[in-house]
Amino acid sequence: MGTAVLAGFLPGMDRYTYWQPPGYFFCLSLILWLVAPAHHFLADRLFSWFLGVVVLVLGAATLKRLTANSGWAILGLVVLGTQVTFIQAANVGRMEMLSLACVLAALNAYLAYRQKSSLYLLAGSSFLAGLAMVCHTVGILAASLMVVHELALPQAGRRRAKEVLIFLGCILAALLPWIIYIAQAPDVFAAQMLAQSARKSSYLSTLLTSRGYMAWLRSPCELAIWPLGHRIGGVGGDSVWVPGLMLGVGVAALLAEGRRRVEASLLGTWALAGYAVNLFLPEFWYAVHFATPCCLLLGWAAAAPAKRWVRTLALTTLVFAAISNFGRAKLLWQINQDGSRRYNLYCSTLERIIPPNSSVLLATIPDPYFGWLGEKKSYQIHEFVPEGIPVDNAQAEEALGKIDYVVGSACCRPDYLANYLLAHGRTEANLGERSFLSPPVVIWSLHAQPNPPLQRDEGKGVTK
Repeated sequence: MGTAVLAGFLPGMDRYTYWQPPGYFFCLSLILWLVAPAHHFLADRLFSWFLGVVVLVLGAATLKRLTANSGWAILGLVVLGTQVTFIQAANVGRMEMLSLACVLAALNAYLAYRQKSSLYLLAGSSFLAGLAMVCHTVGILAASLMVVHELALPQAGRRRAKEVLIFLGCILAALLPWIIYIAQAPDVFAAQMLAQSARKSSYLSTLLTSRGYMAWLRSPCELAIWPLGHRIGGVGGDSVWVPGLMLGVGVAALLAEGRRRVEASLLGTWALAGYAVNLFLPEFWYAVHFATPCCLLLGWAAAAPAKRWVRTLALTTLVFAAISNFGRAKLLWQINQDGSRRYNLYCSTLERIIPPNSSVLLATIPDPYFGWLGEKKSYQIHEFVPEGIPVDNAQAEEALGKIDYVVGSACCRPDYLANYLLAHGRTEANLGERSFLSPPVVIWSLHAQPNPPLQRDEGKGVTK
């Protein structure tokens, strides 16, 4: 789990990767081990799609446990499958889908345990909850939801001490390999995790100071429908209020049912917890942990409640959300048409500018890594450290001293890199905006005579 890609920017990265839990990387490495490097991108994408299908299947299994008539409930899965945040997370190849699959698998096993009182099911659900945390820290939702549900809605006649020991023991068993890995270099673990925490805190403080508290409270709904913060339309314009409406109707259905549907309250708690997570960890990818329980909760509300008006309201909300999602997904599809050809052209253009065997730092989204990998290019590739990560300037300068070229854009240029480029680099080329989510790219040559004059725009962190 060591990598030279970020070596010199994050402490100990050449030996240990601690700033992300290792579960997803371990699973993906098993797949990539069987695949030739030229096909790693395809394998990564197929694995992500497979996980998306697994999540939908587990969602269907959850609804089947909670509803006697799952016909209308399946509409909740239709809404989930067309949700922008779900589409993107299942398409990009990140750890959120694997973590979400583990959360859903844990909750399914937990619901089965509540129905059958089998300690084996409790052990399985607890172990899966631990795996969800090993895949991503937001996976702690699974264990938290189980604890809250047990405390709020206890069942009589349970052997509490034994169940608590099984619950904690199985979670610990899942976490044990990660704990052993952390024990190899606890100081490096602390430094990397503190750096990641600083980045999250910096982003949250920027959101609160620049946009205010009302925008902050609205941000989880925005993250659920705007890919990486880029506004795309749909039925009702931006439709930021649709995820909030879904959450409100789902919670109202639970309150209207009262204790008749106690197990379904697990979905309501999950939806509220997902909203809270996205308030304090405002990142687009995490919105899938808010959108998923909202869709499942509304699917349950359209099929299970005894009161007809509740089912009608939930069904109407689902239909409107599905129409809005289809419109937004269609726009997203149209905007990204012919993306593969444009990406290959982008990569080949960079190849013509940057000589073979160069050391290249990638500080742009999207980066050309997979395009170069498929062509078996000879570049030595390094990745930028995201904005907000505290970087030792002397250490960063030493690492940058070994870099020949930087492929950068304004969205991915932290202060330490911008200052170094102004002092030690010159622009070789400037590629204009290519497509949706593809900002203009500047190719910098380092350790050459800088372009005079170079000025820094402090407001945007770009050069002129």
